[in-house]
Amino acid sequence: MIPEAREVHLSRKDRKVLEACCRSPVTLQRDLKRARIVLLAADGRSTRSIAKEVGVQPRIVSLWRHRYADHGLEGLQDKPRPGKQPIYTKTTDKRILKLLDKPPPQGFARWTGPLLAEALGDVDVQYVWRFLRSHKIDLVARKPKPPMLSASMSRRRRRPLCCAWTRSPRSRLWSERRVI
Repeated sequence: MIPEAREVHLSRKDRKVLEACCRSPVTLQRDLKRARIVLLAADGRSTRSIAKEVGVQPRIVSLWRHRYADHGLEGLQDKPRPGKQPIYTKTTDKRILKLLDKPPPQGFARWTGPLLAEALGDVDVQYVWRFLRSHKIDLVARKPKPPMLSASMSRRRRRPLCCAWTRSPRSRLWSERRVI
């Protein structure tokens, strides 16, 4: 049984938003159907005629009429779905990234998944690996650079090439090339 149709009154601003949603090529189909339902309901159409035109059940038309009448444009958005809340949040991700910026513990050349999980304490190793993969972070590539050479070693210059024959044939002058 279909509940009694709710009267829908659109403001000019809401009408412009819904019409723009209907014209946009990137609007999701579910949002497009909801916008069309509300626009047709505001024009005074019956629930059954709207359902037939949009291609949904009359109860769906009634649902979106009621949701718009009660909550406005926000009522056309999806409600939060039930289910378990995520254990790890953005703050956990930030903690992992902050820890990667610090040097690894004494005795280790670089961070590993188990080391990160142990240092964080309350984060599972599998989540650490999943996070690293999803952000394309390669722990091997993050290996710290070796210590810099001493000042005396860095001043030392290499000798220039001593003769033209050690250069590649392309870089030699035409007159320097050997004729075979």
